[in-house]
Amino acid sequence: MFPLLKRGVSIFRFAIVTACLGFGVLTVSDGLDDTVFNVPVTFRRLLPSGWTSATVTQNGKAVPSSVAAVNSVPYVVFDAVPDAGAVVISQSGGGGSDTVPPGAPTGLTAAAAGSTAIALDWAGNSEPDLAGYNVYRGGIKIASVASSGHDDTGLSPGTAYTYTVTAVDASGNESTASAPAAAATDASGTAVLATAAKTKPDALTFCVDSITHATLSYDPAANLETCASAP
Repeated sequence: MFPLLKRGVSIFRFAIVTACLGFGVLTVSDGLDDTVFNVPVTFRRLLPSGWTSATVTQNGKAVPSSVAAVNSVPYVVFDAVPDAGAVVISQSGGGGSDTVPPGAPTGLTAAAAGSTAIALDWAGNSEPDLAGYNVYRGGIKIASVASSGHDDTGLSPGTAYTYTVTAVDASGNESTASAPAAAATDASGTAVLATAAKTKPDALTFCVDSITHATLSYDPAANLETCASAP
């Protein structure tokens, strides 16, 4: 990863996930709160040698892009939303369009990661033009990720969820869904202490069968036993 542009005190970074002839797959991150900073930002990358044009997609959808020269050096300039999925830069005019989707991901597992999160993992696809994966919960897309794993957070305690995953290639082709995996979040960690009610006895009974005192006398032969009850 290396810095590209700067917004405020945060530096935008590119991470090269895949680089092959005719395309490159990148992730763009700014390290900021995605609930606040979720707008497109303009980036530029060196145009690979021999390229005269390029197209750019993010999560399989085309984003605004163009080729521009800076000091006679060609760049591809594009708009992308940081931390919003893989960015794919493809060489334009390279022949017919790719319409073959990648294979469905395999080995999907789901496991509770506390009372409000579920951790997902699966085997990575091997297609050379793989761009990333889409994650679905209950048939609804909840995330696009570049690698084979995702933590689904903000869930309800003690609740079961079912997931599937699809793979997406550099041309935006999406695979069929993986086999589903299900898991339930842990129950909320609230403990209840149960105590038995304490009751006062109706009466207290005590018996005296031996007296020892300097000023008292006791005749064992009389087998004296004195009892009394107190409320």
